[in-house]
Amino acid sequence: NKIYRPTKTGMDKWITNCDPQDIWFWKDIDYSQHYLIITKSYKDARILKNLGYNVIAVQSESTYLPDNYTKYLASKFDKIFVLFDNDEEGIGWVMKHQEKYNSTTNSLKFIPVWYDINLPKDTGEIYVEKGKQAIITELKHMI
Repeated sequence: NKIYRPTKTGMDKWITNCDPQDIWFWKDIDYSQHYLIITKSYKDARILKNLGYNVIAVQSESTYLPDNYTKYLASKFDKIFVLFDNDEEGIGWVMKHQEKYNSTTNSLKFIPVWYDINLPKDTGEIYVEKGKQAIITELKHMI
């Protein structure tokens, strides 16, 4: 479980009993697809899944997949896109994840992607402010 406390700051903003092995939609992965998207929240993953994308979500941008999960995914997919927020922090974390995962798997299968910086910062905000077509259009250029 995760509890969001908007009046708090820093580490006090979220309370959770989740650990890095708690991956949203892990059991729903479609292995017949050539790609997988890794995103950073249930909300973003739920939207992408509802739009038909093959997606999982880690608990936050700073939460890495365990190495054995990373190796397993690399053995199953041609391309694995890491998609977080399009702000400076989110892009920084995308690059860290990509570097770690490619190093762990000795591959180049993990590809960093982010939405156009002129759009709202994450999938949920884009969906609310711009609609689902904006997400579909952006991802069409990536996947």
